[in-house]
Amino acid sequence: MKKTELEKLEKRKGMIDMMTSMHSELSSMYRKNIFVLDILLVILSIILLTFVFADQYLLTNFRIDEVVLKLILGLATVLLTVLSLLSYIFDWRGKKTCHDHAFNALIVLKNEWKLFLFNKKNITYENVNSLERTTALILSQCIKIDDKLFNKLKKKHYMKVALSKSISDNPNLPLFLHKFNLKKEAFLKSRKKYHDPNR
Repeated sequence: MKKTELEKLEKRKGMIDMMTSMHSELSSMYRKNIFVLDILLVILSIILLTFVFADQYLLTNFRIDEVVLKLILGLATVLLTVLSLLSYIFDWRGKKTCHDHAFNALIVLKNEWKLFLFNKKNITYENVNSLERTTALILSQCIKIDDKLFNKLKKKHYMKVALSKSISDNPNLPLFLHKFNLKKEAFLKSRKKYHDPNR
């Protein structure tokens, strides 16, 4: 197989790696959203239960105005309803599950590509086509990544790859210096490109 064709296969493997990273990132994002939402729902539920069952006690012993108490209960009820509706409308749990499934399928596919390209001498057009069919099938079954998030996730993935390489090259350097050096390199590169007269 030609060198250019092998390079295309390497790029294909890189794309699978990026998609795996993207689905992992989205799953993590939805998990955080669910956690925050659940905490707020629990807090509001506790407030409602406390004020509903202890309303007379609070009115008598802490001299809380009845209008204020009703206002607190009303606001807590409205917020609880709104948050419950948000959970239903955005369906973060469902999306997280879909991205988890996509990640699990792609991590297996990523390892297949890695093993496949490790044995370059055994690569034939037949087994390339077979793996490409499997790849197309798995990708078609994965949840679509929102176009608005795609470039942001792509940038995050390549930053993660660059950071991982930087740490491997110099493991004794503190993490914040690795991040600083990468940002500095990116800035200098973009500046050089901007001032390049042949651009």
